[in-house]
Amino acid sequence: MAGSLLYTGFMGNELRKSRVRQPPTQERLAELFHVDTASGGVTFRVKRGSRAAGQRAGMLNDSGYRIIYVDGHGYRAHQLVWLSATGEWPETDLDHKNGARDDNRIDNLRLAT
Repeated sequence: MAGSLLYTGFMGNELRKSRVRQPPTQERLAELFHVDTASGGVTFRVKRGSRAAGQRAGMLNDSGYRIIYVDGHGYRAHQLVWLSATGEWPETDLDHKNGARDDNRIDNLRLAT
């Protein structure tokens, strides 16, 4: 079934189709970005295209989530902060305790029930 298309969830206001993919590893994330789990900020560790090292990564989508691309795949910033802080990809959705979708401090994130 490798390479088949699956619905992987909503990003923005439209349903995305994507090839089955593995999330980035904590090591890959650390190669590309500096993740400050206390502030929730994610910045480029190295220059990528027109984006300078140290510049904030990603952009806000229509739903208010910051989307960051890793190796050609878009991920919500809060997933990457969780991965950086815990070493594990979240198995369920994450909830922003204060409801602010761009407040990605690790203290503001919890596994959704």
